[in-house]
Amino acid sequence: MTSQFNIQADDIGAYARQVLARQGVDPDTQPTAEYTIADHLTEAYRAKLESLTKAMFRDKKPTEPAVVEWMRAFVADRATCPNLLLQGPTGSGKTHNGYAALWGITLHHARKGHRFTFAKTTHADFNQAMRPAPDGSHLDTLAEFQEVDLLLFDDLGAGQMTDWSTDTLHRLVDERWAEQRPMIVTTNLTAPEMRNVLNDRVVSRLLHSTQVPLEDVDHRRIQP
Repeated sequence: MTSQFNIQADDIGAYARQVLARQGVDPDTQPTAEYTIADHLTEAYRAKLESLTKAMFRDKKPTEPAVVEWMRAFVADRATCPNLLLQGPTGSGKTHNGYAALWGITLHHARKGHRFTFAKTTHADFNQAMRPAPDGSHLDTLAEFQEVDLLLFDDLGAGQMTDWSTDTLHRLVDERWAEQRPMIVTTNLTAPEMRNVLNDRVVSRLLHSTQVPLEDVDHRRIQP
């Protein structure tokens, strides 16, 4: 899935009625003053996060202190916060920590009653979404990824690199860097391998990050 969620563009009223109905509240006959915008945003964002996240990565906590510190820096002042780059082999906990950061930051804003936009994609899904479409919808998708408050880009380097995919990846990374919109990026690649696989301009932007190397420990075998 590569869709973003923007509560301002969705039908808040209809969704709120669904949430209230699940709680046994009829807004037409019962007072709902205690149901705040923070309650609504928390329900709405959690539902969307669940739809974007595989079951094994839902509602997890970060395992790395450096990830927790990056999350604190993001919520304190995202304009001065660098990207988060999680590097390590398969099973080292990159995706776990990436989703944990996305969930934690998003729900933090929701509980404060702050509207927040977010998205996730993988490198392979991004390439698929960027394939030129006659109606230009691929450019609309690129713009969405450029503009959301927080983007999780999972498995960087796992997608096929062509001139077009390299160009669109650079446009994504460069725009978010210039507009001070941090990304969470996971990759199996080391910095030297990134330079061999990716465009130098992309690498220079991505390495302007809080870099968290993860050890070769298969967290999927560890019970939470």
